[in-house]
Amino acid sequence: MKGQGPMAEQIRQLFQVARRKVGLDSPPAELSTDSFRRPGDVRQLTLGV
Repeated sequence: MKGQGPMAEQIRQLFQVARRKVGLDSPPAELSTDSFRRPGDVRQLTLGV
């Protein structure tokens, strides 16, 4: 199914305006793994010892 006609065009335009308002019309930000650590790298405190 594919939307056609004036109503489908109006919904498309409304969606584009909403995307622009919330800032989702630009390319996504670059992702970085700097904030993540391997499970073995974290030192945890032991309780009661």
